[in-house]
Amino acid sequence: MKKPTPPNDPAKITAMLRTGALAIGPADIGYSPDDCPKVWGVMMELGNPDVVVSLVALLDGSVSIYLSDGDGVIGCGRHPDVRIAARKMLQVADRLQQQCRPVGQYPLPGERQVNFYMLSHQGVLGAAVDRFELDEGAIELAELYYAGHSLISIVELLGAGVDLVDEIHLAETARVRRLQLAEHQSAGSDNTDMQVEMKQRGRGCRILPYAGGAVRRLQH
Repeated sequence: MKKPTPPNDPAKITAMLRTGALAIGPADIGYSPDDCPKVWGVMMELGNPDVVVSLVALLDGSVSIYLSDGDGVIGCGRHPDVRIAARKMLQVADRLQQQCRPVGQYPLPGERQVNFYMLSHQGVLGAAVDRFELDEGAIELAELYYAGHSLISIVELLGAGVDLVDEIHLAETARVRRLQLAEHQSAGSDNTDMQVEMKQRGRGCRILPYAGGAVRRLQH
């Protein structure tokens, strides 16, 4: 059986995560539409000269920060303090959703620009703002900007999350082991030791599975 080769360009991986995050629905994170607030996910993107920083916070507590050059961290929301800050950011986004408009395209921000994207019952809502206006607190979306920076600061202070490259390696290792286990099962081999080993391996990635699924839905 030919195994699919994972992307070897880190920037392609973060691009995939970004696209997938913008396509996530309530069911992807274990909620029904009736159980969700008006906004169940928010992305804040900071345009810098050499890289775009994307912060993603979801209703299930998932928090990720990834860079357009392929760097980043995933699984930050496993820390309680991060989850609290993410919840506050989502509450601000829910309150300020009227400051954004429905969008069908999701360009990266330019230098000194900040893009906001909200996952909502109205679809994806977006706004592009000059960072100077946000730094000065001149517009209402500055509150969401400050909440996003507070979340990033807490992630950095606590060292929360795991390196994106390491997490992808874990996910790929788990995929290969599942294939090996399936081959052993089809051959009628005793796979008890292999099952025990898989349970003892590192944790899986919370973001990659449903982000990847969302990307596949967009492509069809």
